[in-house]
Amino acid sequence: MYQDFLKAINEKLLVRVVVNSPQKGMMLRKCIPLDYDGPRQAYQDGLNQYHFYDLESRDGEHHLAVDSVQVVGIKLLDEHFDPAEYVSGTPEWKIARNW
Repeated sequence: MYQDFLKAINEKLLVRVVVNSPQKGMMLRKCIPLDYDGPRQAYQDGLNQYHFYDLESRDGEHHLAVDSVQVVGIKLLDEHFDPAEYVSGTPEWKIARNW
C-alpha cells in the first residue's frame, strides 16, 4: 500500500482510498496523495499518518489525515493532478518529490 502511495505522489496520480474511521465508519474517497508522516509526536501513540487532499469531502474539510492502521486500501487511478492547483507555498514534505 505504501509503495502505491509513493508511486501516486511521484507520478501525480489520483487515488481511491478506503478508510475505516472510528468516527465515520468505512469511507471511500477520491484523493490527491500529499505526504506520509512518521510517528506522531503530539499523541505519542507511535502511529504513522497518511495525508490526502479529499476531492469528495462532504463537510468542506479537504485535508484528510489518516492513521496508517485505518487505511484499508489505496488504489491508483488513471487520472493525474496538477499540484499547483492544490498546494500553495513551499511545504516541508516528509516524502521527497519533484513537484
